[in-house]
Amino acid sequence: MVSPRDAVALALDAAREGIAHGEMPIGAIVFDDKRVLGRAYTQEQGLRRRIVHADLQAMLQADETLGFARTSGELTLAVNLEPCLMCMGAAITLGVTRAWFALESPNDGGAELVQSWTPRRSAGIVR
Repeated sequence: MVSPRDAVALALDAAREGIAHGEMPIGAIVFDDKRVLGRAYTQEQGLRRRIVHADLQAMLQADETLGFARTSGELTLAVNLEPCLMCMGAAITLGVTRAWFALESPNDGGAELVQSWTPRRSAGIVR
């Protein structure tokens, strides 16, 4: 099993690759018990878009790899910077059960908000 330290180190490797391409130093990986399913760095400069966060891009790769198939184990997201609320929402949708990060992001970090979130069942559609 990959340790949090080793997983974040892999995310930092992706961040270094991003720096070499003129991007912000943010990298992410998504993995299950057997393999890395997604790896990316933030690509705002290269793609000339804002919603191309490293964690979101890595999760999109993982989603493409998995499709609707079940993973062989728990999905983990590792990022060198705390995921924002958008990326935490995407992680919930993908089925990520653990998110490891090295540095908190007090301005837009979503980890604390997600920890306090309690999913509720819908009563159904009223007509």
